[in-house]
Amino acid sequence: MPTELKAAAQAEAERARGLLLRLAGSMDPDVQLEPFDVVQSLNNRNWVTREPTQGVQAVLRIADVTCDPWLGIDRVEEERIARAAADAGLGPTVLAADPVSGLLLTQLIEGAPWVPNRGGIAALMRLGTAVRTLQALRTTVCTPRGIFERIRGLLAAAVELGGLEGSIQRYEDWLHETETHRSATGVQEVVGHNDLWPNNTLDDGHRLRLVDWEFSGLSDPLYDLATIRLSVDSARIPTARLLALFGGAGSNVEITSVEDVERMTCAVQLFELGWSGVRHGLAADGGPAPGFDFASHANGMRRTVDERLESAWMRWRS
Repeated sequence: MPTELKAAAQAEAERARGLLLRLAGSMDPDVQLEPFDVVQSLNNRNWVTREPTQGVQAVLRIADVTCDPWLGIDRVEEERIARAAADAGLGPTVLAADPVSGLLLTQLIEGAPWVPNRGGIAALMRLGTAVRTLQALRTTVCTPRGIFERIRGLLAAAVELGGLEGSIQRYEDWLHETETHRSATGVQEVVGHNDLWPNNTLDDGHRLRLVDWEFSGLSDPLYDLATIRLSVDSARIPTARLLALFGGAGSNVEITSVEDVERMTCAVQLFELGWSGVRHGLAADGGPAPGFDFASHANGMRRTVDERLESAWMRWRS
């Protein structure tokens, strides 16, 4: 590693040590921190704590809270849901948290991110169990803000920051129509992860658990499933098969809602469009930019959503 990069890495590690001490109040002076690359995140920086005698013990999450108002992140709500999920065996134990600074210290759990289209049906069944367990949590841990309101907020923030150009009225109309359609079916909101991409899972081959709860909150029962739908090859696992795997006893997923899952995949993509537009706008204003091309991502998501709405809106209305 070049000298300047090594110095930068050491400085970042020392900053992480200082933040860990601030959060924990005290710590072993021999504790070392190393980047935690098992879980990849574009919003946060993760570190593992390593003690000389006991090895890796915990994960320190350092969030950039300057983005929170634009991304609609509520750190108090995040902590409540993360603790409830841990109590249900769904995620790592929360050891300490500071909602103001966005610092979060959790127990390390073993496993690797779930890899779509590998691991067979057994891995999907573990994922289905995790989603059912999550949706069984009491919604009182959430603030009264549903997933459609969150998506509208992201899109509006992206426009305000200049990260998304042109009118978003079509997207707002579609979100309103889809929300109205779902409400008419009598669907009840549940606790959702709302960012259930493979990088936010840890699978040890026996149990699959979830991490990174910053976008969690009230959601439609099909939203997390729709995110998984976008990750899994539909030719290999058709939507009806996914519904069968994620349904069953204790499930809030309607077995016959194949078309509604397809509707919800558009909602997921609009979430991604708004998120990437916000991050692009913040980067243009001199905000955090970790090297990811948010502009290209937002443009790609907009093309995808526009194409899907163009071809499917009339069919969904019929």
